[in-house]
Amino acid sequence: MKLIGQTKITTVEEPDRLQFILTREHGWLDVVAGPILLTGFAVYSFIAQSWWFLFFCGIGFVYMVATYLNGPVTTLFVSDEGIEASGNLGRAFITHARIEADRVETLGYFGGSGEDGTPGLYVNRTELLAKLNEREADSISFAVRKRFPLLERGDQSSTSLLHGEDSGITTLGLSSRSPER
Repeated sequence: MKLIGQTKITTVEEPDRLQFILTREHGWLDVVAGPILLTGFAVYSFIAQSWWFLFFCGIGFVYMVATYLNGPVTTLFVSDEGIEASGNLGRAFITHARIEADRVETLGYFGGSGEDGTPGLYVNRTELLAKLNEREADSISFAVRKRFPLLERGDQSSTSLLHGEDSGITTLGLSSRSPER
């Protein structure tokens, strides 16, 4: 086992669909760091008699076990009907996601900034393959676009989330004309 985990992607081309099999090979940091850190916090909270903190450490342990039980494999199926992922989706209690072809607007890598999630391959705003780097996610999305060019249709709405149907282009009049004197 290596220090840092690695990801292996296998592509299977079938007549009517593409299949991507993502296998995560966990490293020592993936397997040991989280449980050691959580155990340390749990022991400290027990000694300090901070029962609420100990309760949240217990929830953390349940989350880690549930994520581990999902296994290291995620399978992504892409066809004319849509995109379907099953296996370890990077969430503890969700192991299956399906997006119909007429609902696919965007497909690509998202870096997972802040609270918005982990880096990986996203369809619309749904993460399907967690913990992928940009190169891996781009290679998958390129293969999908090449095989199914009509699948990703882009955002069809012309409305703004903030202003609704009243949105439009606003000209500020800040052009660089020289003033006449």
